[in-house]
Amino acid sequence: MKKLNITTETYDVGNGFRIEVVQEGNLFEAWIYHKDYGIKTLMFGAEDTKENFMQLVETGLDEEME
Repeated sequence: MKKLNITTETYDVGNGFRIEVVQEGNLFEAWIYHKDYGIKTLMFGAEDTKENFMQLVETGLDEEME
């Protein structure tokens, strides 16, 4: 088994929803899930700066929570 250099940050976005942002270099993925359910869904991924990626996550958050 080989340890990877991947960073995951979890954000509470309200109403029990959480977003995990996974970073490997300048590649990012955003995953959304509800803390009371066992389903995690990929919102999207992109090669970008963290600042720009987080703005994209915030912009699409309401639609993804529905």
